[in-house]
Amino acid sequence: MLDRLRCAAALAAALALSNGAAAQESTSSWWSRALTAINDTTPAGLKPVDQRSSGWSWFTDQWESGKALIAKGQANLLLPAITTHPAGTYDNYYRQNGYPYGAGIGSYFIDDRDNERIVYAMAFSDSHYNIEPLAGYAWVARWPIFGSRLKAGIGYTAFLTARNDTLWLPVPGVLPLISIGTDEASVYVSHVVTQNVTFIFARISPEAFGSGLSPGAADGTDRRRNLLFAGYGYVNADASGVDNASVNNGAGPVLGYRRYLGDNFALEFSAERSEHDLYLPGAGSGSFRREAYSLAGQYHFPVARRVQLFAGIGVAYERVTQQQFDNASLSDSWGPVVQGGATVDLTSVLSLTGGIRTGFPRYQTTINGQAGASVLIAPVTFSLALAARF
Repeated sequence: MLDRLRCAAALAAALALSNGAAAQESTSSWWSRALTAINDTTPAGLKPVDQRSSGWSWFTDQWESGKALIAKGQANLLLPAITTHPAGTYDNYYRQNGYPYGAGIGSYFIDDRDNERIVYAMAFSDSHYNIEPLAGYAWVARWPIFGSRLKAGIGYTAFLTARNDTLWLPVPGVLPLISIGTDEASVYVSHVVTQNVTFIFARISPEAFGSGLSPGAADGTDRRRNLLFAGYGYVNADASGVDNASVNNGAGPVLGYRRYLGDNFALEFSAERSEHDLYLPGAGSGSFRREAYSLAGQYHFPVARRVQLFAGIGVAYERVTQQQFDNASLSDSWGPVVQGGATVDLTSVLSLTGGIRTGFPRYQTTINGQAGASVLIAPVTFSLALAARF
């Protein structure tokens, strides 16, 4: 990790110190030309070469160009999909999380060379079922496949992340990216060479569905900012944190209220319930009821006249009730929550809403009166609900 940080710092310093000279010299060295070409792929590459700053002002260029990308770009939904942990690298690969459920937002921009530039932020369930936030910038050069709208690409992403196994310290990184898709939707694949982990995620643009109206507008005149919903959710669970612990999946009702704060932003309070069987070493098998109460901020993407996608992040209180263990108990828990989903307006009043909700509770165990380890059941809820706007 330190070697990667030193290399990244050295490259940034070299770009910063040489960019001005490379931009002004008509006969520059191969090294200067190479650094200028690399700099073209960064956010500052959107500025004409003769307008780029030299020295440490290079970082100011990056910051200002990044803000311009956010302003010019189109909001897209990002959905983490798959994480691979090869058996040859991980003896306990079957204990690693292969489905990094979560969501994110990317400001998507296609430059005059048909290259993709994305400023993004996302959060998902990492390999150990802990939340991992990720924010950064991606650049992908693309080429049409057989002259069609389908394009393949290759590039990189530079990002900042924080993980439970690095004590939540901010960690920068640079990873390769390959992609296949269209301007409206693409799949991206990245590989962490040092960990032999492959990460796959998808991008969906509003243009994939056609232009749409603002959230809360089922037709051109009606703008209803409140939404009540009730439905059902299936909860996928996977015990972690305690060796040999296991938990079954569950299901139960889902209720909620959403308040739209404008054309794109909303606040949502939701509640859900599910029942699970749990096996804990030293305590045997038992069961409990899980009640989750979440408050999340959301960003909504209008993708068609009556369809919106959304991504959200917030906090959840997970209450444990009706515990039935012979000599063990679980505590309640607070933790983050990540959401992704869609809302379909059936009429100006009735809608369908649903998607995924990923929680990160840590239930403290007590076995035979002694405090034990925390168990993570990694609940991921797939829900569908009928909603009323008012």
